[in-house]
Amino acid sequence: MLIAANGLELQVLDLETEQRGFILTRQMEFLVPWQQAVATLPQEGLALLKLVTGDSAQEARVREIVTAARSYIDDYSVPLVNAAARDDPSARTIAATAEGEARVDAIRADFAQLFDAERRTSAATARASTEAAHRAYAGAVAGVGVSIALVAIYAGYLTRAIVRPIRRAATLTGRVAGGDLAVRLSETGVGEIGALQRAFNVMGASLERSHDDLAALADEQAGLRRGASTCGPGTSRFHSRASASADKPLNRTGRRGGCGYGGRVQ
Repeated sequence: MLIAANGLELQVLDLETEQRGFILTRQMEFLVPWQQAVATLPQEGLALLKLVTGDSAQEARVREIVTAARSYIDDYSVPLVNAAARDDPSARTIAATAEGEARVDAIRADFAQLFDAERRTSAATARASTEAAHRAYAGAVAGVGVSIALVAIYAGYLTRAIVRPIRRAATLTGRVAGGDLAVRLSETGVGEIGALQRAFNVMGASLERSHDDLAALADEQAGLRRGASTCGPGTSRFHSRASASADKPLNRTGRRGGCGYGGRVQ
């Protein structure tokens, strides 16, 4: 809009300049550009009016400029040039010159108001755009911050729910391999991690029971061997079978046959 308004203002100034040159010199070289300005100025005014459609304040200012420019042409410039062409002395009077200057100054003042209003509107639009850009930037920064926080929270969750339980299971597996069969995992996990913890505890309990059973059996066999070795000399024929009797089932007295048990060797 500013470009079109500047062009229209230049047309008014050119009109005045060419008109004054013709009045002073009577040379046709000034009249041709003046005629072109007279012909194009109304069309440029209408084009500017279309550009401000929708803005009631600016539209009113442009209408005032267009009306003043047409009045300048129809009521002042054309009659003055025609008078100069007839060599009418009134065309060169101070009053005629002053009237033309007053009309042009009024039109230029209208243009100044139009430009000031448009600059204010442009500045407000620029500020709004800048503020919107700042808000968008702040929103983007906040979004990135929230994303980082969510990633950190998710990473912490993975560490707490998966990595730590797996590390704990690996550590306790090493302890089980070293002979500590009493260690157990806390069954706090969910899904596959919980299943792994429960399976580990079941395995540990099974290994511990097997170890205890084997220890008890070993102790029993050792006791049988010690009892067999302490029997009297007359029982030497049973020495070779003492160990084997440990594998026999209990008799009615709740003891296995052999020396020192009051029963016969099975």
